[in-house]
Amino acid sequence: NDAWFIGITPNLVVSTWVGGDEKWVRFFTLDDGQGFTLARPVAQNFLLAIEKDPLIKLNYRKDFEVPADPSYRELLDCAKYKRITPSEERRESMQQKIQYDEFDEEFEENGE
Repeated sequence: NDAWFIGITPNLVVSTWVGGDEKWVRFFTLDDGQGFTLARPVAQNFLLAIEKDPLIKLNYRKDFEVPADPSYRELLDCAKYKRITPSEERRESMQQKIQYDEFDEEFEENGE
């Protein structure tokens, strides 16, 4: 029931949340509940609006400074972190649920 998105620039951090306070509020699909799908457009519209505001003077072309210490590259190596699509994650989740259901049935058959 929560979709988050955080946008980071060298001068600004924007965090957006879309969801419901009540537990009965649910997204229809896992894809619908992704922060990229629901919360990102809110952050995007906000950033686009302040980029155009002459009073704010946000330099949207400014790049992040590269740290002098080259070890930061290992920290930012995305290839070593989890990379899974929502459909793959949903499939894995369903497979785990099926395994747990089979375990529960076996557990109940043994009278435990």
